[in-house]
Amino acid sequence: MSFDRIVRIGALGLAVLSLSGCFTKKKPPVVIPPVVVPQPQPQPQPAPEPPPEPKPAPKSEEQKPVVKPQPAPAPEPQAEPPKLEKPSPAPSQRKRTPAAKPAAQAPIPQLGTILTAEQRAQYQKTCDESLRKAKNALNAVSGKKLSSSQSESASRVRSFIRQAEELKSRDLTTAAQLAQRADLLAQQLVRSLQ
Repeated sequence: MSFDRIVRIGALGLAVLSLSGCFTKKKPPVVIPPVVVPQPQPQPQPAPEPPPEPKPAPKSEEQKPVVKPQPAPAPEPQAEPPKLEKPSPAPSQRKRTPAAKPAAQAPIPQLGTILTAEQRAQYQKTCDESLRKAKNALNAVSGKKLSSSQSESASRVRSFIRQAEELKSRDLTTAAQLAQRADLLAQQLVRSLQ
């Protein structure tokens, strides 16, 4: 054996030994602490108001002292000891429950693009033009016999038109895009019938 070959075998052996430690070590298990949801504390109830005092009777010769019954004090609610909960399941196993809605809900502000007057006018024009073209195309195919895919396309066009008209007052940009989609789909529908 040559010296070069011995060096290669030795280097290979050292490499195998140094890498073997990585395979025998185990990663420590990841422990997820349980989520503890605090229980809401019961609200103390206000003491009931005492009944109104009766009006004094007209004075007579014999006046008897009036003893007013004292209302019984309201029992104070006893605080329950906190209950220990079972560890919650993994996030993928949790059931989603809707959050409780507040009694009086304020309208949620909508995010949107701020448009200049010129941009608003342009989007309004585009939206109106596209809606007009799409409705005209639907009217043109309304009396004709349509295949299942063509009737599905017509249904989509109607849906886009309805959505665009609903969003016109709130989100003009999205309404214009929906109207353009309705127009394009309606034009394709007309071409497929020719």
